[in-house]
Amino acid sequence: MPCCGSRTAPRSSSARRWEGLVVAALGSGWAIAFDSLTFLGSAAFLAVLHIPQGERAPATSFVHELRVGWAEFSSRTWLWAIVVEFSFVNAFASGAWQVLGPVVSKTSLGGASSWGLILTGQAVGLILGGLVALRYKPERPLLVASLAIPLSVPAYLLLAAEAPLLLVALAAALIGVSVEIFTVLWDTALQQHVPGQALSRVSAYDWLGSLVLLPVGFVIVGPIAERIGVSETLVAAGGVVVAGTLAVLCVGDVRRLRRTDTEPKGAAMPAA
Repeated sequence: MPCCGSRTAPRSSSARRWEGLVVAALGSGWAIAFDSLTFLGSAAFLAVLHIPQGERAPATSFVHELRVGWAEFSSRTWLWAIVVEFSFVNAFASGAWQVLGPVVSKTSLGGASSWGLILTGQAVGLILGGLVALRYKPERPLLVASLAIPLSVPAYLLLAAEAPLLLVALAAALIGVSVEIFTVLWDTALQQHVPGQALSRVSAYDWLGSLVLLPVGFVIVGPIAERIGVSETLVAAGGVVVAGTLAVLCVGDVRRLRRTDTEPKGAAMPAA
C-alpha cells in the first residue's frame, strides 16, 4: 500500500526505505551489508522467541483447507471488496510510485539521494501512523481506514509537478501515515471478525488478491508513461487511489463494520 506499501510485500517496507537513504549516503555495498544485518537481527529475535504449544487441529487435505478459507473469505463483502480495491491500487498506483518515483528523482530532484530522502520521509510517516493507531480506536475501523488512504494522493501530485524535494518528502510521510493507519485497522478487523481457525487461510487469500496484479502494474507503467507522459501517469495513479476509495465506500458493509471488544465465536487471537 507506494500507496499501500505495507500490503505489497511481507518484508518490512520501512526497512527498504531506510536502505534508500543508506544507498544515497554510503553506497550500494554498505546498503547490502546493512540489509544482511537486519536479517541477522531478525534471526536473533526469533531464536529467543518461545511459543507455547497449542492444540493441534485434526489433519485435513490441502484442497479442503482452500475451500474452507474461500468460504470464509467470500462470505464477507467488506473483506473481498477491499481486497479487490487493492488489487488495482497496488497494480497501478504502487507500480507508478515505485517505477516512476526514481525516474523523477533522477531527472528533476537531484538523483538517488533525493529518492532516498523521499523514502525516508515515507518511513517516518509509517512510524507516526503506528503511533496514531496505538491510541486511536474508531468505532468503524474500515470506514476510517478507507478514508485514510487518500492521504497518499498529494505525494503523487507533487511528484508529478516536480515540486521541491522537501515538499515531496513531507507528502511521502503522509503515505506512510495512511498506510500504517489502514494496516492496523485492517488487521484489527480481520482478527475481530474472522474466526481464529480460519484467519491464516483468509489472510492468504487477502495477500494473494492484493498482490496478484502488482507484476502487471510494474510492466505497464513504463509504456503508459512513455505514451502519455510521466507526470500524467502519476496524476492518473493518484486518481486510481481516489476512485478505489470512493468505490469501496459505496459498499455498506465497509462503512458499517464496527469494532468489537470480543472476538467472534470460536476466534482466537494469533500469536504475535
